[in-house]
Order: sequence, then structure tokens, then C-alpha cells
Amino acid sequence: MPKSLLLADDSVTIQKAVEMTFKAEDVTLTVVSDGNEALSHAREAKPDLILADVSMPGLGGYELCEKVRADASMGTSPSCCSAAVRPSIPPRRSPSGRTGTCPSRSTRRS
Repeated sequence: MPKSLLLADDSVTIQKAVEMTFKAEDVTLTVVSDGNEALSHAREAKPDLILADVSMPGLGGYELCEKVRADASMGTSPSCCSAAVRPSIPPRRSPSGRTGTCPSRSTRRS
């Protein structure tokens, strides 16, 4: 019997990445774009795992997890919050001597 995963994330990129990750696994994936919809679906379907974005429309991931844990009928559903983090890229020095910008094609050295 497949495991059920509820993904609550408003990023289409994250939705596609999770879809591709679990495509070959024995997992039934349900995707929703906001926390309120996730809570409604979680109460209805009682997924084996809830993966929620920390920052999304409606309820955020932390609030969603709190509500799931507070609901006795879903309290045992494991949940995990995720947040997109942009890596810090150190500024580069362009040929013109400026920092923090990439050189344009006309200033690139061959």
C-alpha cells in the first residue's frame, strides 16, 4: 500500500521538484498551494507525512503543524516544515573594478 504525502507549498518549482523526487517511489503525492487548503485536506485524508512551506498564503507551515498536532484525530501525522533559502553568493569584481555585478558581454575578456 502506498504511503501518502501532502505537500503544501506555493512554489511551482518546489512542487515539481518533490513530484520528480517521489515519482518512482510508492508514494501518493497530493499538492496544495496554501496552508488553509492543506489543513482541510489533512483533516480529510490523514496523510502519512505533511511537508509544508514555512511561508505560504493562508496558514504558514509552523501554524499548519501546530493545528495538525492540536487536532486529536491527526496528532500522530508527522509533519515537516521547509523554507527556501537563497545561497549567499560573494560579490565578484568585474573587469571595470566594480563589485557585486557581473560584467556585461562588452566588458568580458576573451
